[in-house]
Amino acid sequence: MLQVLQSELKHHGLVKKTRTTLCRCLGQCGNGPNMVVYPEGIWYGGVGGKDIKKIILEHLVEGKPVKELIQIPVD
Repeated sequence: MLQVLQSELKHHGLVKKTRTTLCRCLGQCGNGPNMVVYPEGIWYGGVGGKDIKKIILEHLVEGKPVKELIQIPVD
């Protein structure tokens, strides 16, 4: 998933405008793979390759969070 993310960021010219950080666990491993977009703090869960492309295009490029992919973190 990380390679897809990096490739899509490059494709949309967002590499220098974003920061990608790989981490072990965000406390939501059962809902993973997970992705959090800051500064909004929006969590996406169960993210696959097509989801990453959609998140980058709709959320990062167009500024519209992808509602159907948003994951509410569970304590």
